[in-house]
Amino acid sequence: MNNEIFQILSFGKALAQVLAEKAQFTATDVISELEKIKAEYRENWRELIVEVQDRVNQDKQGTSSPNQIIIDEPQVDTQTLLDELRAEIASLKAELKNHRNNS
Repeated sequence: MNNEIFQILSFGKALAQVLAEKAQFTATDVISELEKIKAEYRENWRELIVEVQDRVNQDKQGTSSPNQIIIDEPQVDTQTLLDELRAEIASLKAELKNHRNNS
């Protein structure tokens, strides 16, 4: 009987360790994906700033063509973008919590 209790405790300990490792790997994956999104977001902003600076320089130098057609692209609402990113982060956190609870 003492041996059975020891086996059950050993199994429980091993199970807890494996689940903790799996949760850690899942959290690491989620953080990695969020960092990729963050890097892409920063790169897009950097490219936008460079493009705007180029146009300002062209206007200062008078090199922009008066016949140039400017296509109005939908403007990015920063607050909406931040809200969407926050919602996505919250969704990922909920998925992670659900995964942890179901594992």
